[in-house]
Amino acid sequence: MKKVLVLSFILICGIIAQDISITVTNQNLALVREERTLELGKGKSVIEITDVPGLIDATSVHIKGLDNNFSVLEQNFEYDLLDANKVLNKSLGKNIIISHPESGMVKGELLFSDGANAILKTAAGELRIVPRNKEQQIILEEYDPDKSGLIIKPTLVWLLQSDKKTRAKTEISYLTHGLNWHAEYVAILNKDESKLDLSSWVSLDNKSGKTYENTRLKLMAGDLNLISRFDGRGGRIDRYATMAKSEGSQFTEKEFFEYHLYTLSRRTTIKNNQTKQVQLFDPTTVDCQKIYNYNYQKDSKKVRVLVHFKNEKSNGLGIPLPKGKVRIFKKDDDDMEFIGEDLIDHTPKDEEIKVEIGKAFDIRAERKVLEKNRLNKHSEKQKIEIVLRNHKNEDIDILITEPIGGYRTWEIVKSSYKVKSKDASKVEFLVPVKANDETTFVYEVMFNW
Repeated sequence: MKKVLVLSFILICGIIAQDISITVTNQNLALVREERTLELGKGKSVIEITDVPGLIDATSVHIKGLDNNFSVLEQNFEYDLLDANKVLNKSLGKNIIISHPESGMVKGELLFSDGANAILKTAAGELRIVPRNKEQQIILEEYDPDKSGLIIKPTLVWLLQSDKKTRAKTEISYLTHGLNWHAEYVAILNKDESKLDLSSWVSLDNKSGKTYENTRLKLMAGDLNLISRFDGRGGRIDRYATMAKSEGSQFTEKEFFEYHLYTLSRRTTIKNNQTKQVQLFDPTTVDCQKIYNYNYQKDSKKVRVLVHFKNEKSNGLGIPLPKGKVRIFKKDDDDMEFIGEDLIDHTPKDEEIKVEIGKAFDIRAERKVLEKNRLNKHSEKQKIEIVLRNHKNEDIDILITEPIGGYRTWEIVKSSYKVKSKDASKVEFLVPVKANDETTFVYEVMFNW
């Protein structure tokens, strides 16, 4: 007995993780690396590890000896977890007792069980159908937990071969679902709407089924190609408020392959079912521009309001910005008001960012095709009119975006305002509209297919 107790003690103490590091993607998947010291005897040893996440991808598990002092004969992931229905199914053909405080007790051989009923054969040969309910107590007289194959926790099991008794330093790595992160940006617009005070936070969600103590944390930003997407469990927390004050940026950033890695400069504990927030970069002030944009495919009547700025060093940024939600606030005297939000994609440095805030209350637009002239079976000319009405007490400019796609070629034949920009899929015009007035814009376009 003494030998068994000592061996058990060494085994349990020897496989506790001494060091953990996690790299979390923003696609609900994380790579976990653990260093553990295993107590191995000469010959074959069975190692069981139960403190693994419930959403582990068992096919991704890898173990290696850092000193090359053992070989892996077999690897298993045991996940047939204990629950009441499984225990009853394992007890078919065995005697059980079902007691109820009002209806009494029945004893017999269990022939069938599901969530609604149990069927017993009594010693007298009677078949008894007993409805299942919360008040019942079920006693399993012949149940042997060692032979059931059921476990209370997901367990990794290895069969290892060693030439000698040794303390083997190992690295265990695996992928797990249920760990995800996203960036959240807080932007405060100044009074004349020309500058943004911008800060960014990382929100890390852990619903993997495991707590990671004192871990080294990396966040990977980018679009990884995954064969299947796993949504995990649970939701996420939305916060419509400015974040708490922070000590400043705690992440260092670097390029890695075709992605970007953000490494937390200190260790942290990531609890299961926890959302953790850490500031991504120091607050900065950037120049911005408010844009009124009309795109009839986005909304046929209303004009969108966007805030535009450039992610460049001379504008207080110039860093890779992970995808995430941008929330815009603006001061009203001493109060801070929330005025809209949008999602941005992963944005490299020196690229432009346009954040849609909402729809303008006091601006309306109407678009109609005045003429369609089919010149031949491969060409058509259209005359298009857009009426813009400005009910604001200030002059504004409206950027009109006209989507044009699916044609071999196209050409603007005539326009009451100059083309501001164009590409293969759209053409844009900048149209001024006086305060409390309207402007009618007309252009003609030739399509060829």
